[in-house]
Amino acid sequence: MNLDYFGGKSVFYREVAFVCDSLSNVAFDEKGNIRNENAYSELYGITRDPYKDYVFVDLQASEYAIVHESAIIFEGKGTLEMPNWNITDETMMSSSGYLCRKATADYMGRRWTIWYAEDIPVNSGPWLFWGAPGLIIHASDTDKLFAFKLFAAEEITDTHRSEFLKNYFEKKKGPKYYQYGIEESEQLYSNFMNNMDVFDQMTGGVTTAAYDRNGNLIEVSWPTYTPIIPNEYWNNK
Repeated sequence: MNLDYFGGKSVFYREVAFVCDSLSNVAFDEKGNIRNENAYSELYGITRDPYKDYVFVDLQASEYAIVHESAIIFEGKGTLEMPNWNITDETMMSSSGYLCRKATADYMGRRWTIWYAEDIPVNSGPWLFWGAPGLIIHASDTDKLFAFKLFAAEEITDTHRSEFLKNYFEKKKGPKYYQYGIEESEQLYSNFMNNMDVFDQMTGGVTTAAYDRNGNLIEVSWPTYTPIIPNEYWNNK
């Protein structure tokens, strides 16, 4: 994934999502007709995950938005919470070559350990992490369900990528684009991902049944979705 930071704003997203969206703008005209064969061929040669997440953060306004894109789109907006980081004396040299300091905090329903680099004076990090005196380049929760790690950092030459992605979603707004406050959006998306009946109802489709060679229905297990922000966190708000 990519973390872009510019002017007090950040966006955290899958790089392949930005590449595909950029190619789509070149490949098709406003009516959806192919206008660039090379971009069209490149676009459909890319392996894409059907589920894409985007996190937009405005540190100056203390606001954020999480967008989940799949068969339908969920967008939730919320107000940033300030993590109460407990900064320790423990340091390490990251694999990306930065001297990092360790900090811990209870944040958004989980206990997190982060490592931040004071050499990069950016009050940001992946996902919704922020508030450390340097760029947060490693983060993991105590349950070992989620982990983030910086592989490389470089100066952004295109400072409009965040606005490009926002405009991309503006064009997609329609009957299958749901906008709520962050609490309702996250809970609805979790239900959508974990409940086959809700998934079918909201997408307007029917999940394909599986049968053995004798025509007997095979019970298909629905994959479990574990949200980064646990549902219990919203219940206690």
